Amino acid sequence: MEEGAEGLGQGGEGEVQAQVKKVKVNDIDDFRRCCLKVIALGNAYHANIVHFRGYCVESSSEFLFVFEYMDNLSLDRWITGSTRERDINCTFSPGNVGSLSPKETIDKLNWSIQFKIALGIARGLTFIHEDCGQCILPVGVKLSRILLDKDYEPKINVLSLTDTRKNCEYYMHKLLLSKQSSTV
Repeated sequence: MEEGAEGLGQGGEGEVQAQVKKVKVNDIDDFRRCCLKVIALGNAYHANIVHFRGYCVESSSEFLFVFEYMDNLSLDRWITGSTRERDINCTFSPGNVGSLSPKETIDKLNWSIQFKIALGIARGLTFIHEDCGQCILPVGVKLSRILLDKDYEPKINVLSLTDTRKNCEYYMHKLLLSKQSSTV
């Protein structure tokens, strides 16, 4: 399973505010893992988790995950001034960090914004630890997976943290059964 680029597009009624993650599906196991990720992401709703909007199976070899767009990109961009090629290619909105130096970027984050970011990250991690069951694991959380919205509210991007092992499959199966029985 290979992950691809992110982006923002235009819709028939104007600008589409979404982030799209393309995942290459190489075999049936990759496809199954993507389906499990959809279930896990659909049940991970919290103010400090990037909101999963939906998905699309583009072809038998591509899965597209759609998330809310985060205006201020990733926290590592603000702290290190990173301008990785991946970030440059998916930056479409004016007012982003752009090519500011690390000192200029961190200076824009005053103490109250830094405190809000730290508190939001703690709340997001608490949600992952206590309320997500066994399908989102807080391993691999790093600055590039913490995104900032237009108001500098941090949100953890959990797509790559979604676990698709057997224990998670069992948990999601139980979750689906409980939802089906509650709608009957």
